Amino acid sequence: MQKIKWEEYGRIAVYIDNANIIHSPRELGWYISLEKLSNFFKSSGNLQLIKLFDAIPEEKELNKLLRKRKGSFTKKDYKIYLERSNKQRDFFKRAGEEWEIDIVLKPLRFILDKKTKKFIPKGDCDVDLTVDAIQKRKRYDSIFLVSGDGDYVAMVKYLKRCKKRVIVISTRNVVANILIEIANEYIKFNKLRDELFLKPYRKP
Repeated sequence: MQKIKWEEYGRIAVYIDNANIIHSPRELGWYISLEKLSNFFKSSGNLQLIKLFDAIPEEKELNKLLRKRKGSFTKKDYKIYLERSNKQRDFFKRAGEEWEIDIVLKPLRFILDKKTKKFIPKGDCDVDLTVDAIQKRKRYDSIFLVSGDGDYVAMVKYLKRCKKRVIVISTRNVVANILIEIANEYIKFNKLRDELFLKPYRKP
C-alpha cells in the first residue's frame, strides 16, 4: 500500500470492534497484530485516541448459569468460557499497558436457544462504541472505524453531518456493503498486510 498522507486526516481517532479482528483471519489467511495496528496509527503523529470494544465472559455470570441451568450449561462449558475469559483479560491488560490501547469491556451475555437447549454467547458492542465515538467527536477530525458491521451506518451518517471524515477498515467478505458506501473511505485489511501481519491463519 502506498504511504498514507496522514496530514490529510487531521486529528485521528481509532475505534475497534474486536469482533471484526476475530472474524477477519479466516478470510484474510493471516492474523492481525493489535500491537502493530496501534503502532501504525501512532505513526500518524496526530493520534488522539485508540479504543477497542469487546465482551468477555464473567465468572459471576458463568457460576449463575452453572447453578440454574443444569444440562443446558455444563461444567465443561463453564471451564471453556472461564479459561477463555482469563486469557482474554491477560491479553487486554497487555494491550492497555504496553500498546496503549484503551480497552472497553462489557459482560458477555448468554441466550438460550429454545431448539437446541444450549446457550449462545451474545456480545454486541455497537451501541457502546457508537455512544463513545459521538461523545468524543470534538476530539478528532477523522475516525478510523475497524468494523464491518452495518449497524454502524447511523453513527457514520451522524458523524459525517458533524463534518467528520469516516474511514472504514475491514475485510471484504465480513463488511456490509452499505457501510462501505456510506463511509468517506474504505480500506481493506489486505492492503495493510505488510504493516499489520502477525502470523498465518491456521484452521482450529
